[in-house]
Amino acid sequence: MLAEGGLDHEGDQDEFAQRLEVRRTAQARWGALADQMNVLASDAEGQVRAILAMQLPAALKLLVAPLLHARRGRGRRLEVLTPYADDRAENPYAAGVVIAARFGLTSDATLEPGAGETAEAAHVLAAGVPATEDDAVGSLDRTELDLLTHSEDVRSKAVTFARACGLSDPVVADIALAGWFHDAGKADPRFQALLGTGDPLLLAEEAVLAKSGRRSVPGDLDGTGLPPRWRHEALSVRLALCNARLATAHDPGLVLWLIGTHHGWGRPFFPHTDPLDAVGHPLPTLDGLTVPLLAGQGPQSLGFSLDLASLPEDLCGLDWTQLFTLLRHRYGAWGLAHLEAIVRLADHRASEDADRGVAEAAEGAA
Repeated sequence: MLAEGGLDHEGDQDEFAQRLEVRRTAQARWGALADQMNVLASDAEGQVRAILAMQLPAALKLLVAPLLHARRGRGRRLEVLTPYADDRAENPYAAGVVIAARFGLTSDATLEPGAGETAEAAHVLAAGVPATEDDAVGSLDRTELDLLTHSEDVRSKAVTFARACGLSDPVVADIALAGWFHDAGKADPRFQALLGTGDPLLLAEEAVLAKSGRRSVPGDLDGTGLPPRWRHEALSVRLALCNARLATAHDPGLVLWLIGTHHGWGRPFFPHTDPLDAVGHPLPTLDGLTVPLLAGQGPQSLGFSLDLASLPEDLCGLDWTQLFTLLRHRYGAWGLAHLEAIVRLADHRASEDADRGVAEAAEGAA
């Protein structure tokens, strides 16, 4: 998703007025694009080329161009392309276009740095396919990777992507924190049993895995104790709530939301219940990431409540659905989706890089 014209009301008034004018220009640009999109409704590639023909900043064109190399699926390359404009002054994502290539990009979309481009920008645009859509795809039959290393990898990727999107330093910091916490719930002993590691309470920190090289087979969940449709990210939310690092967040509600939604669930509902919430979770203690949890409701429950005294007043007492409402008002529907996508794609690319590194090492050894 591309967006233009974010505003900071606390900045200098002259700068605020200048940025407001920039955003109004962007709104007019995207509004005019909407008419073209209607004409080209049956021609997805034509829609992308129409965007590239606009007078857009070079950085935005760099983000759009690879979509011409979207993988085909169900007879279509691009499944969603939605221009929008919003004249509300408080909306930091006032105008833009949402584009979805649901089946990823072909290798042709990998870019080399060109004139005026940095190697980092080209890396951000490197092609990839979804790598962590569910636990069977994202955690099994992959390169074995410990949880702390993966958490740091995703944190680093999230920072790179957020900065490439031009987000403010406070938002970048919150996205980084969400990237660090996103998979903390995978330390659950039941999930570690799924990965084939046994009981992580008896293992060193580096043996608690985020990814496993074990192949997925029918009946994987049998004997692990995991409830049907269990989602590790819901437990990650609870672990972040009890971690002192959450107090460093500029918007702790956003951090929690990005953790809970990084697989697309929890918007606002999760598909499971967890009987251990009633008695507590015997989790291993990993430095700065996890601790054993006492009994308490997770965000998948209607009994969940943000009741920590350290949270800002506007968050205290909210349940997960109410948090969704608050954040949609604060960031806008598209703005919130934009921030979610950054964490989600950071997870994808970090997993791909780990797989690629092992494959290249094996090839070199051969």
